[in-house]
Amino acid sequence: MENLLFLILYFVFAGLNIIVIIIKKEKMQYIFKPLLIPLLIMYYIINIPIENVDWFIVAGMTCGLVGNIFFMNHQEDEMFLNGLIVHSVGYGFYVFSFFLYIINFSYFRLWKLILMAPGIIIVFVTYCKIKNNYTPLKIAMIIYIIIGLVMNLFSIFRLPASEGGDFWFLWVGSILLLLSSIVLAINKFYETILYSEAIRLGLFFLAQVFIIQGVLITSLSI
Repeated sequence: MENLLFLILYFVFAGLNIIVIIIKKEKMQYIFKPLLIPLLIMYYIINIPIENVDWFIVAGMTCGLVGNIFFMNHQEDEMFLNGLIVHSVGYGFYVFSFFLYIINFSYFRLWKLILMAPGIIIVFVTYCKIKNNYTPLKIAMIIYIIIGLVMNLFSIFRLPASEGGDFWFLWVGSILLLLSSIVLAINKFYETILYSEAIRLGLFFLAQVFIIQGVLITSLSI
């Protein structure tokens, strides 16, 4: 039961974080948001031998924490840009992690290529909506989304022969993470989405759980 305590607390604080956004008490995020990623990291580390910890994943999650703190001041372009940069670096860490597990590629399941379509379609449609009137900030946003797409595609090729939970958790998590980026882009550069920050964070928080769960399954099988 103690192994699940950190995960339970993560969901509790994630829910509280979303609630304070909906009721427009955004400053209370400073209480809940900094606790979330450390709780999930502890859930991950406590469940596997320390030598099996994927530190690229831990680094990626840490970047997610810092990026979300920058996004708390998203009205300021400089803070928003900093958030994009840090999140992009975090996606890069995930890509490195996924790349290291691309083994036995000759056993790759060809049907998995179909799973490339959702991410590509989502990014293409989003780009079509925000592509006009380029600014440095919008260009940074587009680069951020493309890096998110690369992360999603690498999740498909990770563990080429696997069709189990380790594969599906990672793929679903990467899609949710990409969708959280899309919500951010649409709300910032196309049209206002009601409760956009609550939706984005809900997708982001859930994505991290799926990713950690997939990595855990892999780590426990080593």
